[in-house]
Amino acid sequence: MRYYEGKVNIVHAIQVSDLSKYDTSLYDVILSTVPLSNSYTMPVIQVQTFLEEMTLKDISKELNTDTYDIEKYFSEAIFFSNLEFEKKDDILKYMCEQIAKVKDVQENFYESVMNREMISTTSFGNLVAIPHPNHPISSETFVAVGILKKQILWDDKKVQIVFLVSVENSQGRELQKFYQMVSRLLSSRN
Repeated sequence: MRYYEGKVNIVHAIQVSDLSKYDTSLYDVILSTVPLSNSYTMPVIQVQTFLEEMTLKDISKELNTDTYDIEKYFSEAIFFSNLEFEKKDDILKYMCEQIAKVKDVQENFYESVMNREMISTTSFGNLVAIPHPNHPISSETFVAVGILKKQILWDDKKVQIVFLVSVENSQGRELQKFYQMVSRLLSSRN
């Protein structure tokens, strides 16, 4: 905890005999002081009771691999900076129109995003909004980024960066990792 303070969230410290009681697919990595089978979908790193410098580097290497995986969901073609809009509806319409030019989305993509906005706010603090369709509506998962020149009022919070997220209609570990990485990225003040 001391070495990785602010970088990781240690969820559970458990006995090996209790490991089968947990859905391990929800975690990024397992650190174990005893050998474990290779039947896990995430990395398993065997460590000594007292962590050594080399082990800490191995853990860092494993933890950093996820940050690169998320890049595949971003594209320069849907990255917009220095935008001058004063209303969330206008920025969303613009972003959805631009997305439709380069991504395979349904015709009602904008309407679906706006329908989701009516359900509840998608601004969460840190000057960030995360609008998204009210159901999976694209053939791939992607994140469009809009950076506004000036903050605007997005429902009840100020927003300057918009991450418009569209998730493909699929399930699985990769999608779970996507949500975890986006959550980490967007909840970080930095």
